[in-house]
Order: sequence, then structure tokens, then C-alpha cells
Amino acid sequence: MEFLKYINGVLFIDDKREDINNLYQYFESFNVPCMYINPVDYNGEASNTIGCARLVFLDLEYMPGGVNLTDVVSLLRNLSEKGMKNVLLIMWTLHDDCIDDLKLLLEEKMKKEKPILIFNANKSEFSGLTQEEYTYKLNKIFQESFEQNPLIFKLLEWEKSVNIATYRTFNEILAFSYNTESKTFELPLALSIMASQNIPDNKISSALNVANDLLIDKIKNETEQITDCSLAKFDNDELLKKLNFHLMFIDSGLEKVAPGNIYELKEPSSKIDNIMKNIEFESTQWFPVLIDMTPACSFAHSKNLVLLNGLICENITDSDRKSLLKKDNIDNFKGEVFLKDIYINEKNLLCCLIIDCFGIEIKKKDEIEEMPMMRLKENYRINLQQKFGNYLGRIGDNVYHKN
Repeated sequence: MEFLKYINGVLFIDDKREDINNLYQYFESFNVPCMYINPVDYNGEASNTIGCARLVFLDLEYMPGGVNLTDVVSLLRNLSEKGMKNVLLIMWTLHDDCIDDLKLLLEEKMKKEKPILIFNANKSEFSGLTQEEYTYKLNKIFQESFEQNPLIFKLLEWEKSVNIATYRTFNEILAFSYNTESKTFELPLALSIMASQNIPDNKISSALNVANDLLIDKIKNETEQITDCSLAKFDNDELLKKLNFHLMFIDSGLEKVAPGNIYELKEPSSKIDNIMKNIEFESTQWFPVLIDMTPACSFAHSKNLVLLNGLICENITDSDRKSLLKKDNIDNFKGEVFLKDIYINEKNLLCCLIIDCFGIEIKKKDEIEEMPMMRLKENYRINLQQKFGNYLGRIGDNVYHKN
């Protein structure tokens, strides 16, 4: 049952439910969540849990007249929009010759959302087997891929470990809430106690932040059980900059006012002049931004936001990159006046975020009208706040009070 430790959920796509019932029950017997879609009747609606399926069994010959690869890819693209992407795809087909054509079509139409691995299998060989026979057959399908793609399976094992950690964290919170005298779960009390450890101390979001801390410990415990292996060393500056974007920013689920928000300005502030006259770059693609640097303690209790002016330069040159990362020495002030980091954005453009530590503005929260374009991730925000703190005795409401 080696392969089962990598499988979070299974989706069966077949026009004949009776053909997959036994295999469906096989996975359920090992507590692997299973879902079924009849592609003939599929109307584009799918459960929001569809994205949990990482293993997909797809009958390629569900339409009369043979295999229609365009329809197959269209169906997979539709499901990827529901969250089901980068799957392990097992195709039921007798037509081995169509596999290469399907891979080319998937690359063209789905790109980074395409299946990560594709297997071919004969459905008739999976009919009416015992549990031991199913295990043998599935392990046989995966065995060669285990050896050729070990890191994919390490990541799949990590994914399942994280889900197990989430389940156990939920159980831990419920156990914490259980009152042995009344024999009841006192969840409101437990969540209130958890929330009291954060600011504000009376919101479910504060309680969930404590749950996140508990979860991180569980994730570490679960993932430490994954057998370690060595990784080759690579020098790939481009991938590093792409990773920077994911480590620096959040670009979904944004709120109008939140710590670390980045707001694009329609018109540049006069405070941008400090950047423009002291930093040289060739790129003409730039726009002014305001970055919320309000520390968490001040953010929770104050009506004011501490904002810093900055620029985002897009499509910068290699010459720009080297110039932008130099340290500054302005007005005999020794140190880095501007905070600068390089990343590759979602449009695959090399960009630089430049923040002026002297370009401080204070705004009331209710004066913010625009939605942010993105938000600094917590660890990155804290890192920038610490650097910003080098210029100020204390970051907070005592910087400047706005009446």
C-alpha cells in the first residue's frame, strides 16, 4: 500500500458508474475521500471539494465514436478552474497511440495547471479484483514513477501530512474545549480564551491565529516523519526571483485595510521625489505606491495608519537590478535609506519594490478608499518594519498624530 500515503483524494470520471464501483470502494476502505463525475451529464458544476482530488481516473472513451481529445482536455480545464489541477492522471484507454497527442494538447491548453504525471491503464484489468489485487496493480502502475520522480512523491506525501496535521489540530482544539464535569464541548469558551492571546482579543480571527500556531507545530511533527533525501544544487536566479514574489506578497483574499497593504496611487506624491532624485534606473515602467507599515499593536488600537511612499518598477533591466541593490548614502546618513527587493511578478516581469523610509504619511483608516493591489506577507512585513525601525525610536502613533 505504498502509494496510498501519497493520495489525499480520488476522482473518477466515467460514464459507467458500475465500472468503477469496486475501485471506488477500495479507496474508501482506506479512508481516502472519493468523488465521481459522469462526463456525459456533467454541466460544469462541481463540489468545491473537487480540488482535494489529486489522483484522477479518466475514461477516455466515454463518447460514442472513439476518443475525442479536445473534449477530454476541455473537461480537465473546466475542472482545473474549480481547483483540480496538477493531478496524477490515470487514463483508461486501449489506444496507447493517443497518449503523446494528449500530452501535447494538455501542454498547449493547460500549461502550469496540467497533470504532473500521466499513466495509462486497461480498465478491464481492474474489474472485480480483491483488495490485495488492487494494491498490487496500483503499486505496479506507480512503481516506475516512484523511481523516476521521487521529489514529486515527496511533495505529495507532504501535502497529505499537512492535511493530517489540520485534522489533528481540529481534534486538539475540541479536546481542549471539553468539560469533563458537564461532558460537553465548551467551544465558545475555548475560542474566547484562544482569542484573548491576540489583539483584538474578542474576534474569531484572533482565535484562528492561535489555531494556526497550533497547526504549524503539528505540520512540523508530521512532515518530520517523511524520509529525508538529498537535493541537487542549482543556480537559477530567475526561479529565485519568482520564489521571492510568493515569499513577499499575498495577492488574493485582500481587505481594504490590513497590516502590510500596498496601495497603488493614481498620482505620485511629492514624497516620491526623494526616490527619483537619489536612485537611478532605466525602466520607464513604474508606478507609485503606499505601503502600510503600521505595527500590529498600533493597528489594533489606533484609527491611524503609518504609510510609507514607494515605487514598484516593472520590467527592469539587469543594469537596473545591479544599480537598485546598491546601498545608499544620502545627506551623510550612513545606512540603507531605501528598502529594495527584486522579484518576478505574475506577468513574468522582473520588478523591484522600493520603499522610502523617510516618505512617511499618516492616514486615518476610514480615509482609505481604494482596495490594495497586494499585501506584504507577515514575515516579510516584520522584516521591513525592523529595518524601518532603524530610522525611528519607535514605530507607532507617536510618529505623528492626525486629528
